[in-house]
Amino acid sequence: MLVIKIIKIFSVLAFANANADGDSFQHSLILNRDLLLNQLFFEVDSWNGTTIPDNNQECRKQLLAIHDDLFDDIYDNWGHIPTGLLNGKLNSLGNYDDCVAIKNETLEGKYCKTFIKFSDSQKEFIRIGICIPRSCDPKFIEEIFKKGSSSVIIVDQCSDGEKTFNVFTYIIFFFGFILLSLIVTSSVYDYRTRECLRKNTSMMFFSLKKNLKKTFDLSESSNDHFNCIDGMRVITMMWIMYYHTYLVAYRSHYTDFTEDTNPQKTNVLVHSGILGVDTFFCISGFLMTFISLKKLDKEGFDVVNSIISRYLRLAPLMMAVIFIINGVLGLVDGPLSISFSNLRVCKTNWWVNALMLQNYIDGCYGPSWYISADFIFHLITPVLIYGFKKYGSRFYGLIAILITISILSTFHIFYKYEFEEIITIMEPYRKDRFERFNLQPHFRYSCWLIGVSFGYFLYKRDSRKPGLLNIEVLFCWILALGTLSVKLIYPWTQLGEKSIFNAAVYDTFGKICWALSICVIIFLCEKGHGGFINNFLSMQFWKPLSRLSYTMYLVSFGVSKWNVGNARSSFTLGFKETVQMWWFDTLCSFCIAVVLHVSIELPIQEIQGKFFKKKRIEGKLKV
Repeated sequence: MLVIKIIKIFSVLAFANANADGDSFQHSLILNRDLLLNQLFFEVDSWNGTTIPDNNQECRKQLLAIHDDLFDDIYDNWGHIPTGLLNGKLNSLGNYDDCVAIKNETLEGKYCKTFIKFSDSQKEFIRIGICIPRSCDPKFIEEIFKKGSSSVIIVDQCSDGEKTFNVFTYIIFFFGFILLSLIVTSSVYDYRTRECLRKNTSMMFFSLKKNLKKTFDLSESSNDHFNCIDGMRVITMMWIMYYHTYLVAYRSHYTDFTEDTNPQKTNVLVHSGILGVDTFFCISGFLMTFISLKKLDKEGFDVVNSIISRYLRLAPLMMAVIFIINGVLGLVDGPLSISFSNLRVCKTNWWVNALMLQNYIDGCYGPSWYISADFIFHLITPVLIYGFKKYGSRFYGLIAILITISILSTFHIFYKYEFEEIITIMEPYRKDRFERFNLQPHFRYSCWLIGVSFGYFLYKRDSRKPGLLNIEVLFCWILALGTLSVKLIYPWTQLGEKSIFNAAVYDTFGKICWALSICVIIFLCEKGHGGFINNFLSMQFWKPLSRLSYTMYLVSFGVSKWNVGNARSSFTLGFKETVQMWWFDTLCSFCIAVVLHVSIELPIQEIQGKFFKKKRIEGKLKV
């Protein structure tokens, strides 16, 4: 007990030193690395029991008992003030498993995180894992830590290590059993009728053999399919998955760095990752417009059928992934898993995603914001197609007006909320910028509009020869690839620079130039001027991955959360470490995507095709 009393004295001195000179708090850390634990014992021992709320009296008794019986166990499970703190080592997670494993007749352990700022000049919180009795309220422990200290201390994100099924888990089991029954039934029927010339197609929707064969089919697609887009989709999807891998690790405190010591602050794959979504918007707008105009010439274009088809293409798989991810994440157990749990929101707001309103109302699952924006753009596009069909090239004027409105809206939001940095490694994760800007579809509409305009341009030029000279082809390639490179690299040259005007110009006109460059590359590839780039983007092995790109996009974020949530320690997340995590996440996402594609996505597409493809319902667009 003499040793403990001596440690208490040093703890008080350490806190006093930290309060006296917040900018020199490192000296107090050298004096005693265990000040939080000792402050806890010192204050609880000195407090009179009558000053403690009734709901924390049991907590106080157990804390006092720790001195004699369980001091070594509790102390051993605590994290310490991180070594290398001044070089960006911010985390000391402690021993999560041993803490929650403490269970006896008098005490059960509970793991919590403590976030500390010793001074206002300290940019990032120090994060320390602590082990406390389960009867203790985190706010009560926080109050003890703050007593006599001016430091910012937060005790939050607690876990008792219990893995419990939630409502999503039971829903997964229920519908999973039904789905498995359908797959088995359909697969058995397919096998037993393998020699029959005529089969009941309705019994084949969930056939595992048929759907796997269709998924990995490398045969040529229809004439309306642009082969180079397969490669673009896959490369873009892989880029977004790399972005998700880093994003989840950063947000869950898996990383050991500050903004100044971040080893990836110059990594263009990270700070430009959002451009991948703009690529998808441009490609989707182009394909919808081009294919719809072709249909108008042949058989007409059914607006209602198109909207229903798009909803069935996006929503069922998205909702299945949301339910699966939230059901599985409820079983993840680790010191980092408690930082990203959003089960409470999903339990009440899952219907928001079902109605595609997650960009305007709090919904579930971050990556689904893109699905909502895509569907909203799809609702508007038939009007644009009608305008192009009726007014021809004159309709480009309205497109220019809409793009101008999107540009002005971006400038308004940047100046209103003072978004002054073009981009930093931390900036994309600021909640206000993401919610006020990235989530709003009208700020990203310009990329879709450029895709729509390009779809009409290629439709009108489809039957003509390109008529481009070699020098013109070379100029187009230099312009397109140069623009893409500048868009990627320019933010790296502006790290730390602050200018609202420059940030707004880069974001608005950068997206437009990016989308235009994507359209130029597609045009050159499809008109025979792609060379080795077209050969690479059109390779056959891209086709299966292209079919799985939507599913992989959806599941990759959840896979990253699962892998990070099961980690037991943090480390400096450099480029090499991120690539290693990214490849593992990609492999897991691919396997899960194959299962979901053959069991949910493909059957829904075939059911939709059977019942909606040749129907003529009200709402048909007539020109």
